[in-house]
Amino acid sequence: MSNNTHSKLVAILGGAFALIVLFTGGGHAQNLDTYPTKALSHPKLESLLMQLKSRFEEGRTAGEKFAEASDLKIKEGDMITVFIIAEPGKTADDIDKDALKALGGRIIKSSENVTKADVPISMLTEIADKVSGIGYIKLPDRPSPLAYQSEGVVLSGAFSYHSDGYTGLGVKVAVIDLGFAGLLPAILNGDLPSNVVTVDCTGVGCVPSTFSYETDPHGTAVAEIVHDMAPGA
Repeated sequence: MSNNTHSKLVAILGGAFALIVLFTGGGHAQNLDTYPTKALSHPKLESLLMQLKSRFEEGRTAGEKFAEASDLKIKEGDMITVFIIAEPGKTADDIDKDALKALGGRIIKSSENVTKADVPISMLTEIADKVSGIGYIKLPDRPSPLAYQSEGVVLSGAFSYHSDGYTGLGVKVAVIDLGFAGLLPAILNGDLPSNVVTVDCTGVGCVPSTFSYETDPHGTAVAEIVHDMAPGA
């Protein structure tokens, strides 16, 4: 065998050995026992809720910092308010509320296919997996309220219409807003009329409410402006 042929054979054998090492895990390859980090996800949970749960599992401090950075309000007992959406074709009545309560959930109100509830952050995945009738769990929608002012009557000259008898008498005005904190006191002190109808949802199954659980006063302030502008409505 010539030297040239011998060199070629050694090269071929060396290349074959390298391939064997590569595909059989031989040698000292780095990080073969690690796996890519899987993104936090659950088919029935909004991703931000999954992230929140993960941070709280790291510790309360980590969870609270994440909540603050994400502008999430954590309630006493490490609870968070969520919208629980029923499975397609089903309504809020089809969600197993007994199972939800057994896992620590507190129902605030329901309408159509949506249930608003406070749930323990630590039980989010269990609720999604074990409570029948749930299609999806998400954070409540958060519209941004516009600024409001109470000088509208003077600024717009509406008082001149009032004096001519145009007060909105016979007209019904609906205020749909973020919250109605302080609504009952506003009625009692005369800022709003006593015949205000208070309903806390839309669609089938709506019930009267005093909105005693609300924390945002924007809707109450808007209702007061409506009353100032159209006192007969």
